[in-house]
Amino acid sequence: PGVLERLEVGAATLRELNPRLIYCAISAFGAAPGDSPLAGHDLNFVARSGFLAMTTVGDEPAMPGAQLADLTSGLMAATAILGALQAREHSGTGCFLDVPMDGAMRWLMEPWYAVAQAGEAVDKQVGHILVGNLACYRLYRTADGRHLAVAALEPHFWDRFCVAIGKPELVRRHSDADQAALKAEVAEVIAQRPLATWAAIFSQVDACVTPVWTVAEAAAAEPARVELRVKDER
Repeated sequence: PGVLERLEVGAATLRELNPRLIYCAISAFGAAPGDSPLAGHDLNFVARSGFLAMTTVGDEPAMPGAQLADLTSGLMAATAILGALQAREHSGTGCFLDVPMDGAMRWLMEPWYAVAQAGEAVDKQVGHILVGNLACYRLYRTADGRHLAVAALEPHFWDRFCVAIGKPELVRRHSDADQAALKAEVAEVIAQRPLATWAAIFSQVDACVTPVWTVAEAAAAEPARVELRVKDER
């Protein structure tokens, strides 16, 4: 914090030279008076957000596989800049935008804060549907030691999933109270075939089931891109 100001290229200096300038700073904890002057890295912000407490291997927090706070704050900065550009069209002047990485990561976790504030236990993965407690929404190990991502939350997706794995009798057990037993039965079936076989099967079945790809596989399969499609209704 404060490095750009010491180099005399801070927001106040540059906006004095060009009042239309939109200056966006991505900070650690914020640039407002009273915000922490301490530095931080991605892992610190992910840790403070509660994300690591929800992402565990056994009882230990797992190191994230991507720089979540870095990427999220970048997206928030881009969004803020777009809004500032629109505002400048009306006001004629620019502005200073502050995007704290700590705040960006906390924004990403807002749904979980709502759950926690409602009195539900979230940190230890107790009772929440999206952290592997349900048989229909979790990862399963395949015969070759890879993993299959099953996200068949809705009953119609679960129905198709059960039929595709050759276990139509499991359809009626979607909401069983004993999810541990159901998970064990599904795991036994998935463990009988390699990932490639399951991937081929579910490429033809609309059940929200996909392979867990390596980074190399993901990069080779589809180029990363964002397509903006505008339909002219005139």
